[in-house]
Amino acid sequence: MTAVPHISTSRPLSRGSLALDGAGWMVEPLASLDWAMAVEAPRRPDRAISPAEGRGAWLHTAPSSQVLTLYRKARAVDPSLIGPWWLRALDRGLLSAREEAFEIEDEVHFALTSRPGWVYVPWVGDGETGYWEYEPGEGDGWHPTTISLTDRHTGWLDASPPHRGSAVLPVPLTVSGLVPALPELEIWRIKTS
Repeated sequence: MTAVPHISTSRPLSRGSLALDGAGWMVEPLASLDWAMAVEAPRRPDRAISPAEGRGAWLHTAPSSQVLTLYRKARAVDPSLIGPWWLRALDRGLLSAREEAFEIEDEVHFALTSRPGWVYVPWVGDGETGYWEYEPGEGDGWHPTTISLTDRHTGWLDASPPHRGSAVLPVPLTVSGLVPALPELEIWRIKTS
């Protein structure tokens, strides 16, 4: 008869990483595993052509209170836990509902993709929201003008100018200020000096 290994809970696991228990089993806090399943999309989100098409994971469809509870439990284990901008904002009380965030995403998507040159980029990590690039493909190692959603401020948008190499500081924007700002954002060019 094979004995069932005992999983030790006497020592804490750090930051959601795997660890060996006394019997040699790899263990990970349950909340982190639950969160990984919660953000996993049932279809390929990297093929989404809009934020709405990428909203297929449990965290997009389950009751908001359950999503927030699981997010908080998992974040207690791993403070660097990945999650969408709107969930971090909801957790901090900056948004009143997940649906409000979805409306913001859809409004930004419509405003940008109604103009020539803007492309939605869905391939980010599980549970994260995509971003938009203006005239992508400026060359090897170059990053085009980018609009991304953020919880860093309640304007909800960051614009990153085109650049080469490491990231540049984004320019905060508001959703209501996006359309008036587009003519200027669309003429940003990479500085070659």
